[in-house]
Amino acid sequence: MNGPAARHADSPYDIFLAGLGRRARAEECEQWARDHDGDPEVPRALIHAGWERSQAGDHEQALALFPRALERGGEQARNARVGVVEQLTMLGRTDEGHAARDALRAELDAAVPADLWIYNEMVELLSEAADPQPEAALEWCEAALARADAENVGEDDADLRQSLLINRSVARGQLGLKPDELDRAVEAEADTDVLELLGRLPDGLSAPPPQTGSLTRAPSTA
Repeated sequence: MNGPAARHADSPYDIFLAGLGRRARAEECEQWARDHDGDPEVPRALIHAGWERSQAGDHEQALALFPRALERGGEQARNARVGVVEQLTMLGRTDEGHAARDALRAELDAAVPADLWIYNEMVELLSEAADPQPEAALEWCEAALARADAENVGEDDADLRQSLLINRSVARGQLGLKPDELDRAVEAEADTDVLELLGRLPDGLSAPPPQTGSLTRAPSTA
């Protein structure tokens, strides 16, 4: 996991970030939260600070920040829960991490509409952790995709659904499973995208041809 929660154009917090002209430091995000205690963007600033602390390897301080965001509720609460799960996992507090993960999953499964973004964040966490859990990642993928198909999610969630399909293929590959129909469809679409890119390159430029079976996923951003 590696980023603050989703941006809101022209929000006070985004204006603050833009004014820095560089990547915000954790202590700057925390200071903004203190200076704007009543602002609805405070949870987002705390989560941003938490991810920065986490990336710096300071998981204890990160773990202290995410619950503060969670306590305020609102649209960032589930993002904060993902942060809690990751920090508990990184600190080796396995039982607590599993309990937090199960609580988040129960909330997600009951949420209407489906929050595919958080499902996908958890899948990436489970796939990229120091001790990857591909079986759990695959199970979360399948649950999210089942929700997406049952609820016939719209165009806004199409990219998230595609990301889940890619992550599903990654998890299945980690488990040594043979590609199924969905895996082959994801691979074919990836190859098509590469071919389309090649077709748009100026004359004289080239890129490596697509390689079937070499599907990889770039790190997530928020």
